[in-house]
Amino acid sequence: MAEEKKRVLFMIGINEIAEHKDDFLEAVKKRADTLRESSEKINVDICLYPAAREEWLEFEPVMSQELFGFIDELALEDGFDLITIEPKNAEKAAEKYDAYYGSPSFMPLQFWISKKPVMIADLSV
Repeated sequence: MAEEKKRVLFMIGINEIAEHKDDFLEAVKKRADTLRESSEKINVDICLYPAAREEWLEFEPVMSQELFGFIDELALEDGFDLITIEPKNAEKAAEKYDAYYGSPSFMPLQFWISKKPVMIADLSV
């Protein structure tokens, strides 16, 4: 009998563009590659924070367009989906997942409270 896949929330935050502009896109792609390596064991939901693409485009149009192209293609791959989570729904959303991976956001606390794994990206290391 096949083992049920774990569900991982992969959050990408706009704050990382501001903090690590030169490394941002490459870092997101490397994180995605890490998740792909485990694709036989996990399903991944990709979530932007903030969810509104207009906010990203206003902040950094060129890099945001590149990011959107990448994650839209990634979401077409088996085991990856693009989702939206509103902060007011964080607790309920976290119940669906086994782990958190990605940018600092409003979600890690909900995973921590539930004693689920949280892996926060740190480009300064």
